[in-house]
Amino acid sequence: MTDNELLDSFFQPARQQQIADNGFTERVMDSLPEWQQSRSMTRLSQLWTAFCVLFAAVLFFRFVGWQSLFVDLFVFVRTVPVNYDFTTLLLSLMVISWFGIGAVAHRARLYL
Repeated sequence: MTDNELLDSFFQPARQQQIADNGFTERVMDSLPEWQQSRSMTRLSQLWTAFCVLFAAVLFFRFVGWQSLFVDLFVFVRTVPVNYDFTTLLLSLMVISWFGIGAVAHRARLYL
């Protein structure tokens, strides 16, 4: 028996139980925004995010942000010890990348 089946069998009696709430559940459901309003807010949020990303990119190119990145990279390469062990750094980057990919995949799965 899988975990989901075990949970379903455990909660089966609770699903059949009715609790008198004097219409509270219906009032709450009626006060929730309609689906279309929720979709419009989601769309507005996506447009705002796109605007902020575009604005950040414009500022990055307007103020020549790549020069700062190149200078920082150059300073890092010139000051790192020759016998530095990059294993910890690479493992950390790999773990962070996997968490990021997992978060994106989980979020995408929620919207499917």
